[in-house]
Amino acid sequence: MPMYKPKSEYLIQALDSLFAQTETDWECIMHNQPWDGDVKGSIAEYLKDPRVKFVQGTQLRTIGENWNACLPFATSPYLAYLFYDDLWEPEYLTTLCGVLDAHPSVGFASANRGYLFMGEGSHDATYDEVTEAVALLRPGLYQGQQFLLEWMTRGLRPNIIGEPSFVLLRRSVVDDAGAFHPTMAQGLDYEYWTRCLAKSDWYFEPRVLGKFRVHAAGTSALNAAARKGIYDRLEIMENVLVLVPPKDRRAAKAGLRHMLAAMIRKYMHRWKRARTGLQTQGGGGSAAVKKFAMRHPIIMVGAMVEAMFRKAKI
Repeated sequence: MPMYKPKSEYLIQALDSLFAQTETDWECIMHNQPWDGDVKGSIAEYLKDPRVKFVQGTQLRTIGENWNACLPFATSPYLAYLFYDDLWEPEYLTTLCGVLDAHPSVGFASANRGYLFMGEGSHDATYDEVTEAVALLRPGLYQGQQFLLEWMTRGLRPNIIGEPSFVLLRRSVVDDAGAFHPTMAQGLDYEYWTRCLAKSDWYFEPRVLGKFRVHAAGTSALNAAARKGIYDRLEIMENVLVLVPPKDRRAAKAGLRHMLAAMIRKYMHRWKRARTGLQTQGGGGSAAVKKFAMRHPIIMVGAMVEAMFRKAKI
């Protein structure tokens, strides 16, 4: 449970959902980033349980670094994140641990989840897109490399595997895939899922087994508003090109080209609006696009042609 300035009310609710699990053989590593609040005082009763270990960090970390900081203290063969403002249903751990027990090829499993929109301005159409896409998923096991390619051809949109609070990972796959991206602002969760898919199979549990809280002032919302993660997908999809087998790279490159074409269309739309005097929100990142174009000139040219002369693919 990585933490930074947690709201006591939400933290206690998250811990209550953990303590209510039907699977009782768990350990909880709480990694708290330094700040002037009294986190330990608000959860003193929970800390009396020997299954809970509170680790006080000594330096501020990025999101990914804080997630990674929990891992060295965990001893279980299965790993699960529970963010301090999210909630699990009582059967969450029992269900997903049972999946990993029954399917040795599955390196990680995720459960369907609901969204709790907290306050005015918290609702984002992205979550509607996720909910609609997840509703179409077939329950059960997906071959990792095959699903990665199919997801890639759709531009890795949306994050149908899910937020980390609703994904259970096998420790061996985490060791193989490596750490979460230390500097990525928005897409570090699904970036990690692409690496896990390259190493193992994935399983989808269709029952809603948790709730993800969405705040207008939350880190994800603030990063999105500042457009900090607008080019994450470009970096992730470029990295996926080396994760898929050589025989699948042509299809993967096509997916990357379609995604780039969509980005170009959006840029052209904003540029036209700016010329007519309408305000637009810039995203920056031109240097990243230029570097990408130098590395992949054929893909970039193809994307520009598609953006100007073909209908949207994704």
